[in-house]
Amino acid sequence: MGLLERTGVLDRYKVSPTQGTSGLLTGQPALSPFAQQAARNIGGVLGIDMRTPEEKILAATAGIDRTTAAGQLEAIEARLKFETDPDKRNTLGQQAVQLRRQMASDARAVATAERTAKESKDLLDLNTRAEPILREAGYIELADMAANGSLTQAQITSNLGNIRKDKITLERNQNDLAGAILNTPELEGTEAFKLAQQGKVPKIAPRFQPQYLAGLREEADQAQFVKTVEARKGGEKIATDLKEGLTTFAEAQRQAADLGNVTYGDVKFYKVGDEILPTRERKQQDGTKDVVTWSPNLNKYVEVDETRLERVPPEREPKTPRVVSPVSKNQSAEVLSAFDFEENTTDKPGQPFSNKEKFNELDTTQRKRALRNIANRAAQLKAQNPGTTFSQHIQTAIEEEMSKIKFTEGTFDDTVEYNPAPMIKDWTP
Repeated sequence: MGLLERTGVLDRYKVSPTQGTSGLLTGQPALSPFAQQAARNIGGVLGIDMRTPEEKILAATAGIDRTTAAGQLEAIEARLKFETDPDKRNTLGQQAVQLRRQMASDARAVATAERTAKESKDLLDLNTRAEPILREAGYIELADMAANGSLTQAQITSNLGNIRKDKITLERNQNDLAGAILNTPELEGTEAFKLAQQGKVPKIAPRFQPQYLAGLREEADQAQFVKTVEARKGGEKIATDLKEGLTTFAEAQRQAADLGNVTYGDVKFYKVGDEILPTRERKQQDGTKDVVTWSPNLNKYVEVDETRLERVPPEREPKTPRVVSPVSKNQSAEVLSAFDFEENTTDKPGQPFSNKEKFNELDTTQRKRALRNIANRAAQLKAQNPGTTFSQHIQTAIEEEMSKIKFTEGTFDDTVEYNPAPMIKDWTP
């Protein structure tokens, strides 16, 4: 019983229980609204807070922005200070827990987004810095990828590390390519090593020699990887896919790391948008399954929405499907290097523009197409002429491909017309 009630000051203002309770179940006769107001006025004079719990809650939560999770939590915590109903307190407590979890999740999402944005910016900056280094070293395709900001940090780190390593090796061998090959332990026992012992190394311009060495080492690493993964349970398919060009070396290494946890089904071909891509089922260790398709941009298999897939009829499937060019990095280096030699840097009678001038006028896509066509043609000529080397046929292939380019020098700009035979992507029919 309150002080004012004990003194009897409010007796004449009491009402029967049937007239209302004012929300307070005290078992005592309730006060009329007039009595409640009088009690608050007198309590204020005496320094006593005579407000009901509901009024205290309303006052405490007034002005709180409840449109945010933080505001909702603040309102709940304010109400819990004055709420006396056990059931309501329990409900409010559960709501507070949920809000705190939501706020923690939102904070993690924001932090992740900020971290991703920073990583993307840092990666773009790294690509920008790496591009001129890769281009100078002769890694034209990688340099073009860096210019588009599409190289991963691992790719940049690996390739820049290889460039430095191979430059050091070449410097120690006074830029003698044969000596550099013979002093690269990873190449011992390879065909390139045997040819170097015989002094039969291809003619490579100095700036492309690091790339050529890197290509040889990658070939050796890949050959060793195939032997190792074939010996593991479930690794035969990974090795076969790599040898048949159905996956990249990096993707094969990733799949090998997942052996025992993830298995891949046989390749089938589906139309995804305007492209026909190799697609396969992926099964996790827990039995869950999804479908992955080859991403030409990311150079790996990625999860795809099955509703976007359109099965390709068997007669439209490619006869020799590949997602990786059969041309090795060292062969690409040989082709690029050839454009630095006199036969391609000087004009010929009746041809006012050298092969290198024509090549340099091509845009990035056209250069890539020309390089691939030249390398493929040189490989074809090698296969048609047993006992010959790839290098022996590069110049013939260059002359054939460059003859398809018409270059006209104008007053204000240059005109380039390039009409190569249609090049269909390796993974399309």
